[in-house]
Amino acid sequence: MSKLRSACFLVFFFSSFLLQSQETLQNIDSALTVLRKAPNDTAKVGLLLAIARHYNITHLDSAKAFAEDGIRLAETLKYPYGKMMNLNVLGNYFERKTNYEKAMTEYNKALDIAKATNSTKGFAVILNNIATIHIRRGDYQKAIPLLFEALKAEEKLGNKTGIAQAYNNIGVAYYYLQDFDKTTQYLTRALEMQEALGNFAGLQNGYNNVGAIYDYQQKYDDAIASYSKALAISKQLGDTKEQASNLTNIALAYSKKGDFTTCERLFLESIALREAAQDFNGMAHSYTSFGESLRLQKRLKKSEEYLLKGVALAKQYDIKLSLKEGYSSLSELAKDQNDYKKANTYLYDFIAVKDSILNEKNSQIIQETETKYQTEKKEKEILQQRAQLAEKDLQVRKKNTLVYGGFGLALVLGLLGYLVYNQQKLKNRQLRKEGQLRTALAQIETQNRLQEQRLRISRDLHDNIGAQLTFIISSLDNLKYSFKDMETTLSQKLSGISSFTSQTIYELRDTI
Repeated sequence: MSKLRSACFLVFFFSSFLLQSQETLQNIDSALTVLRKAPNDTAKVGLLLAIARHYNITHLDSAKAFAEDGIRLAETLKYPYGKMMNLNVLGNYFERKTNYEKAMTEYNKALDIAKATNSTKGFAVILNNIATIHIRRGDYQKAIPLLFEALKAEEKLGNKTGIAQAYNNIGVAYYYLQDFDKTTQYLTRALEMQEALGNFAGLQNGYNNVGAIYDYQQKYDDAIASYSKALAISKQLGDTKEQASNLTNIALAYSKKGDFTTCERLFLESIALREAAQDFNGMAHSYTSFGESLRLQKRLKKSEEYLLKGVALAKQYDIKLSLKEGYSSLSELAKDQNDYKKANTYLYDFIAVKDSILNEKNSQIIQETETKYQTEKKEKEILQQRAQLAEKDLQVRKKNTLVYGGFGLALVLGLLGYLVYNQQKLKNRQLRKEGQLRTALAQIETQNRLQEQRLRISRDLHDNIGAQLTFIISSLDNLKYSFKDMETTLSQKLSGISSFTSQTIYELRDTI
């Protein structure tokens, strides 16, 4: 039973807290100055949201007013997303104030808007927050299914940060169910993803939760080292609530080591922070944890004082985890005081609370929820594999189609090329023949023109020069007969001219 009483307080890393951590304003004064001058538009809704988130970590009592202003302005502007996120932050405020009923009311309003607007992102954020309240109340039957629904929503979005958050929260739930194999499995997945993403706030919670695993394994020095890393980040973020949680966990580890001086100092520091922040859930846990530590030191009167304070707060705010631990410690304390009747009464109270947290029906429902998730995940993976195979088959078919199509196209192009080549060849041959024919026709035409020229020249020579030479010969003959009685010499000369002219006519005829 001592292991149950000394269980560490793990940290939920729900989506709204991530947003708060990442969006904590670096200069709140500048943001408030901008807010005063900002027009009433959707940007102002976002600014009010950012300021409310900032104060949810650094100055809790200031957060509520800004979130409510954001809700009113979003309603006026008919801006459902802005209203949803401001309702979610208002729920964060009430959750951190340990007013779980009011927190659940605001979360459910935000969830209705997420469903109405099909906001997968909002759906995942708000489901995580609602599940957180159920876990704080020890109602795992309601919490586990919501966490797996949130995980599926984050997977649908492909949001690695959100998936890491969901793994963390599921691991925390299994821790309180004392299923440490699954706790280690999911928390390890979460921490690996946060490290890969370089998520500062995620590492804070991861270190805290890994410290709890070391604590369970009784590796207290390793647990303290891991818790101290988480504490350093909490201080850097200025988140006093998480600082108190880390201090309580470190104190528990020192208590188990037997270093009660360091343990008491850290418990008192943690309690002071939680009382200042009015963190009733944390106060109940610190009171019961410190009371158990005092019991182990045999400081029974002071132990009873803190244990009763823790149980009273746990009953008032329905914090079943702290109530269970408180009753367990009170039962042991009564035995130490030799009051066995009171010890049995507290023991029965402890068993009743424990049974209300974890019974056979709840275990079955939780197991069925994870089995359903794993089955759906495997079916989804199978469908993805089938889709990938179908896609690969389609790609192969496309490649084959391209190959065959390319081959067919090449064949058709080759045939067309051959036909075009033959056609061109035939055309070239036709053109050559036409050219030859044109050349022959040109030559014939040239010959005809030459022949016509020859005929014209011959006619001109015959009709003109021939006739003229004939006339000369005839005239010479007439002269020769006229001068018959004249000197022989003249006669001979005339005869010579006549002969020469006749010879010229013969040569002219040869030429023609």
